[in-house]
Amino acid sequence: GNLDDAEKYVDKAISKVDRELYLQGKTELVSLKISRFLGTVKEVDQKTVDTLKSYLEDGVNTAHALIKLDKVNYQNYIAQARVYESVIPARVEGAYDNAMKSYASAAALNPGNPSVYLSAAQIEVAMGKLPEAKTFIGRALQVKNNYSDAIFLLSQIQVAEKSIKDAITSLLVLAQLNPQDPTIFFQLGLLYYNEGDNINTGLALSKAVELNPEYSNARYFLGLALARLGKYPEAAAQ
Repeated sequence: GNLDDAEKYVDKAISKVDRELYLQGKTELVSLKISRFLGTVKEVDQKTVDTLKSYLEDGVNTAHALIKLDKVNYQNYIAQARVYESVIPARVEGAYDNAMKSYASAAALNPGNPSVYLSAAQIEVAMGKLPEAKTFIGRALQVKNNYSDAIFLLSQIQVAEKSIKDAITSLLVLAQLNPQDPTIFFQLGLLYYNEGDNINTGLALSKAVELNPEYSNARYFLGLALARLGKYPEAAAQ
């Protein structure tokens, strides 16, 4: 939990030899420091701006050194992307564009890695660009059609777009791929519940409870669905 001390040790390693692994670790630490710092900011003043600028310069310089060391390692561009990505919540000028360019470079070097497209999709979601996010998810699924993380993100986008039937279809596919994950059945049951489909709500949430008997949220909505069906003793039990 002590990022400053961690960074000191990584800096010592880098001072001995510029290995990609060490520089990648440095960019990851800087990204974490930025995210943690932004989580503590209550008001923006000059000190806040200067601190963020210092962290960003450190991360960008490290990423540039990393890419200079090896220009054909796609992971180095991902490391650079994550530095820029970490300051997107602060609406730093150029952060979004530079992050997307870095992911594009990573994808060009390793087009068979679906996680690169998913990372780009997550940025688009954060920027509110849902159609663009779906395009990147489509690319990820072209590479790996059973990519669970991509399908789950797609379902979240479909919910945001109020395409509930499409979201249910996505989660049904996800449930087939991950039949032991109770959270997927809970999300599926919640969508059915909001659509007023109490029978399918009961089936999905019963499965969630079967997989995790301590899943109190699943039991709660299962109880509500049973009550809608007039099964009051079973509802009260849940």
